[in-house]
Amino acid sequence: MKKFTTFETQLGESVVLTDKAKLSLYKKSSNSGISVDILEEVYRRGHSIWNESFGGTPDSFAFDRVNSFISGGFAAQLDEDLLDEKRGLW
Repeated sequence: MKKFTTFETQLGESVVLTDKAKLSLYKKSSNSGISVDILEEVYRRGHSIWNESFGGTPDSFAFDRVNSFISGGFAAQLDEDLLDEKRGLW
């Protein structure tokens, strides 16, 4: 039986995160030192903007975006606001 976590995107659409996806994001968080909450938001953003012209599936596109974010690629520039708001003043 699969368990799901549902997130609302900015467009009001639901993004469903399976246990397998959550575990993968948790492992990526542990290995990269980036908060799992930040990686989940990057995943949600990627999932919500996917369209058929990108090829693949929304899930694969979302994980590609997470991997790009972790490695400092293009997604790191797209989602740098997530790192800025977590740094705070101190």
